[in-house]
Formats: sequence, structure tokens, C-alpha cells
Amino acid sequence: SAVSAVTNITPPMLPNSREKIEAAQLVFEKYLNHDFRQALLMEVLASKNPQNNNILSPKPSITTPKLFQHDLYSRARNKLMTIVLPEADDRRILRAAAELIHRKLAKIILLGNKQHLRRLAKELRLESILFPTHHEKIIMTQVYDPQADEDPDEFRIVMANALYECRKHKGLTQDGALRLLRNDPNYYGTMLLQLGL
Repeated sequence: SAVSAVTNITPPMLPNSREKIEAAQLVFEKYLNHDFRQALLMEVLASKNPQNNNILSPKPSITTPKLFQHDLYSRARNKLMTIVLPEADDRRILRAAAELIHRKLAKIILLGNKQHLRRLAKELRLESILFPTHHEKIIMTQVYDPQADEDPDEFRIVMANALYECRKHKGLTQDGALRLLRNDPNYYGTMLLQLGL
């Protein structure tokens, strides 16, 4: 019957089926722990080369671009870092941030006006990735507005004091540090990272 014919169809996963391969890799990495994956890889390599039972490294000797990319993505997922993007109102930056979040490669801090960034993300159809409505275990996106007055005074003062201490030998005053934090998102982002916020 037609139903059994359809259920017996195996959809091919071709080398250029990027979405299928990435989805399979994400599931593989999510549900199999690192040690098990390494042991499985060693077993597969040993079965392909039965004369060499003392394999020291499970990595193949040739690194293809796809293997390099996979290794890079795996390392990024295992050590989830935070990236501050001071030019978040640039469409290219928002697209890149959404890509990083979608692949779960990094946590992102966007600097800019939250309403403006949300509107821009909606235009680009990235709002569900950058500003998800469901509760996540790990918050992947945060937005800070260097020009907003909603920061608690002590938060901005701590940042300004830290910036002042770093740059006072160059003649920066505490008022100058506050102005730099408000007017230059690069300084604001740098101080966020410097203070581990």
C-alpha cells in the first residue's frame, strides 16, 4: 500500500545536506557524553584499521574544512563564552548573533536600545531567536543600553571606577570615565567583560 511504501522511504543525508547534518550533530552531542563519543570514534577507527590496535589519537590525520568546523563548534559549545557586540544595531551583527545563538555557540550581550533592537530583530525575522519568549535554562541574549538611565547608579559607578583605575595614568578623570561609558559602546562592552558581568 501507499502508506507502507512511504514509511519505508529513507530520506538521504547527502554530504551537502547542511541542515540535516547539523541537526544530527546537535542531537549526537546533546545526548551522548564526550567520553562515550570518543570511545565510539576510537572503536570505529580501530575497525577500519585492524592492524593498528594502539591508536593514540582518535582524530584523523587529515582535517577537512567540515571536520575543522565541527571541532570548532564542539569546543565552543563545551566552553560557552560570552561575546559583547557593541554595534548591535547593524543588521549584519544581529544576523551573526542569531546564528551563534541558534547553534548554541556563545552567549551574546547586545549593546543598544532594547526596543530598537527588538524592532530590528522582528524586521529580520530573528526575534524568536534573539528574544525568545519561553523560559530557557541558560539566557543566551542580554541587552544593555549604555545611554539609558535605567542602569542602577552603583552599577555604572563601579564600571566608571574600574575604567578610571585602568586609564588614570593617561589623564582620564572619573567624570570622563562616566562620559566614555555613556557615549562609547566599545568602552561599555569592554568594562562589562572586564568586570565579569
